[in-house]
Amino acid sequence: MHIGHDIAFIQSRVQARHGARLSESDWLSLRNNRSLRLYLDSVNLTELKSWTQKLHANMKPHTIERLLRAAWRDYILEVSNWSAPKWRPAIQWMSHLPDLPIIDHILHGGVAPKWLRRDPNLAGMTFLNRNSDEDASAKFNMAPIMDMSDPDILIRRRWSKEFENLWPADEQDYLTVLEKSLDQLFKRFELAGAEIKLEDRLMDLNHGLARLFRRYALSPLVLFAHLGIVAIDLLRLRGDLLQRCLFAENSAGGPL
Repeated sequence: MHIGHDIAFIQSRVQARHGARLSESDWLSLRNNRSLRLYLDSVNLTELKSWTQKLHANMKPHTIERLLRAAWRDYILEVSNWSAPKWRPAIQWMSHLPDLPIIDHILHGGVAPKWLRRDPNLAGMTFLNRNSDEDASAKFNMAPIMDMSDPDILIRRRWSKEFENLWPADEQDYLTVLEKSLDQLFKRFELAGAEIKLEDRLMDLNHGLARLFRRYALSPLVLFAHLGIVAIDLLRLRGDLLQRCLFAENSAGGPL
């Protein structure tokens, strides 16, 4: 079994993106830039520029996060278009991953922050609470995540159940491999706890996904492993950006 479409085309796309990723020395070099402006200037000279081309140093943290989420959704759509149609629903479902924490917060009674109204993908959440009659979830296609018939089910598990439903029925062997690999990785990630820095835990997760990427390079799993690796890079980028943005906001001189 394979992905479908032209495997050579898919391999060339994925391998090119994977090969262009920043090395650890590149990340260290970027982090030598202490201000947001200098950091962005440096990022825009790297392959990460596709994530930051709409950002500038005077933006507020929530604006930066909103634009990063939008860039992630755009990338998910691009990658899904590389694959055969039967794989696209599961790939596109990954676009919701960055939204899970805020959705979980609101579904469990938290107040929707004002910045949510500026995100066209999440604006409907501002009107949602557990006693509302309005089916706001239908506005942004997240109904499976918002099923609170059993509020004790973790939102990550609700997301995973729909991911399984969207996976092609005739490709269950690949799903079994993916779920087993991810379960092992997340267990290691969670068991590390606060004793190991988040950056180190992300690197451990990245190494596990890289092994999956290499081992299943000629299968559909290569696309999902690739997206997982990209998501980790995006998390690292987000952390660097917000650290500098928040430092500038709290400095006596105001935004840099």
